[in-house]
Amino acid sequence: MKHLKCYGKHMVVKHLAVLQYFSGGGTSKDGNTQVIDKARTGRPSTAVTDVNIAKAAELLENDRRLTLRELSASLNISFEHTQHIVTEILQMRRVCARWVPRNLTEEQTQRRDEVCTNTVQMSDMIPNFLTLIVMCDKSWIHHYDMLSKQQSSVWKHSNSPPPKKFHSSLSAGKVMLLLFFNANGMILQHWVPRGQTVNGDYYANVLKTHLQGAMRKKRPDLLKKHWFFAPG
Repeated sequence: MKHLKCYGKHMVVKHLAVLQYFSGGGTSKDGNTQVIDKARTGRPSTAVTDVNIAKAAELLENDRRLTLRELSASLNISFEHTQHIVTEILQMRRVCARWVPRNLTEEQTQRRDEVCTNTVQMSDMIPNFLTLIVMCDKSWIHHYDMLSKQQSSVWKHSNSPPPKKFHSSLSAGKVMLLLFFNANGMILQHWVPRGQTVNGDYYANVLKTHLQGAMRKKRPDLLKKHWFFAPG
């Protein structure tokens, strides 16, 4: 036999077994006609189970800032199995919150849209109209370090929107800064004294005593024209 000479007595499939298989019409003793191994019963998975998947989804729903190691400790399974459940089965990924200036109401959003539309129309009618606008924006400067991007990152599904973090949500340890600028850059940075209410009268006083002097130094040509003030 050629195959016996080639493989010898260590041949994987015995010649007698092959003869018995084909003599039986291509079937084994139990009637199996496939040469591929069937799935064997073995040790069941004790980590990636429906219970752990449901528990992981519940924990992340309650606290999106959980780390994989914290989640692994809560589920009492390995880090690798936890990562597989979160990223492959739950289809979640960790993202950082996106900074936005303020949490605007629907009315404020509509008002800003109207102002932007009117500004575009005026810029088409008046040459260099945007350079004639002096803007003012106020911002709270905080005295302490806020959460880093990594600390504020959360888990999200692929079809859910990214989280947002609002600058104006913090309230302690801060001082207000007024910024005056136009299309050509910054004109004035004014620090508001602690306890001072910023209203129309205070704006008028800042325009008269601080902004006029700053414009004489940085935008003298603008004072000779009819410029517009747009408070933030």
